[in-house]
Amino acid sequence: MARLALWLIKPVAHHPDWGWDTARGFVVRASSEEEARMIASLPTRCTDDVPPELIEGSGDEGPYPWLDKSQTTCVRLHDRGPRGVILRDFLNG
Repeated sequence: MARLALWLIKPVAHHPDWGWDTARGFVVRASSEEEARMIASLPTRCTDDVPPELIEGSGDEGPYPWLDKSQTTCVRLHDRGPRGVILRDFLNG
């Protein structure tokens, strides 16, 4: 089994057509960039009968931005570094 790593995935630029109910970024545990992007692209399943570990990524923006390297970056995070928040993706309306 491949070693898992943390991957930070976020938009390259602000997407003005992304309204509410859209993801703005992810930190994903996966074995490769491709796997991380695939996990982030999966539709959100937020229902009472779905365990939290199966709730995945994309919202109304759909899966394509998270798979497209021209629209999003995907950077491997190392376990070294200062203590603190890795991602706070906040949108207040």
